[in-house]
Amino acid sequence: MRETIIEIIRTVGAQPGAAVEGIDLFDSGVLDSLGFIELLDALERAFGVEIQPTQVSPDAWRSVDSIEALMRSLTGDAG
Repeated sequence: MRETIIEIIRTVGAQPGAAVEGIDLFDSGVLDSLGFIELLDALERAFGVEIQPTQVSPDAWRSVDSIEALMRSLTGDAG
């Protein structure tokens, strides 16, 4: 799951191929508003979930770790 999330972020991010682990994805500029929308779409397709951004804390999108935790909770994958 983690590898898929990282690959998606690297694909949709404002800085393709950038290092994405251990950083704030927005503060670092890896993700911007367009990248965020593309990230939502790609995550929904990759994991077969529907994500309502308004029902998820903004902090859930700030790092690979927080996105992975969110996807695990939405998919029921305890890891």
